[in-house]
Amino acid sequence: MRFLFLLCFTFLLSHSAYSEPLPLIHKGDEFFYVRPNPYPEHIQVAMQYLNMNRDSHPEVINGFLKSVDLPPGNPYCAAFVSYCLSKSCVIYPATRSGLARHFLTRDSISATKVVRTNKQLPVGSIIGWKRGNTIFGHLGFTLYWIGNNGSTIEGNTSPGQAGSQAAGGGIYIRNRTILPAASLRISWFTLVESASC
Repeated sequence: MRFLFLLCFTFLLSHSAYSEPLPLIHKGDEFFYVRPNPYPEHIQVAMQYLNMNRDSHPEVINGFLKSVDLPPGNPYCAAFVSYCLSKSCVIYPATRSGLARHFLTRDSISATKVVRTNKQLPVGSIIGWKRGNTIFGHLGFTLYWIGNNGSTIEGNTSPGQAGSQAAGGGIYIRNRTILPAASLRISWFTLVESASC
């Protein structure tokens, strides 16, 4: 019986290898990897474009923009999210737009509530930023999120703390924290629902 258990356990381990890079997230002073198994379909789509940027793959970035009827050269964080949702079986939100704030729905959860309740969000939730009192912001997907911080995959960002966080030109995994006083701040999350395809 023990041999059968070990055989099954070894089989499961050998078949759990994941081809996408694992998101490194931090909680306090600790860093660790998180591997949902499997990622939701729209995150699998997003991961196909990891580390691509406007300089190395302009045709890919322009494809995101074209999917929401925007010309080349525009910011594309929301277009990237729209593209990933359209290429998967996502039914909610139905929004497809090049403007981040269009993904803020009546069912979205405020960042304040997420922090106050130390809420853990599902992998693949949409994370939205707001810039001051303007209509502009930034958009991405959560890979892991609990309380005030987590790991994301975003389009049109920089790979590190240097450079523009909302106009950096590339698709990267980032560690993010809710900072209510920041001029560009995480403001809300929208849960994603998929159908069977």
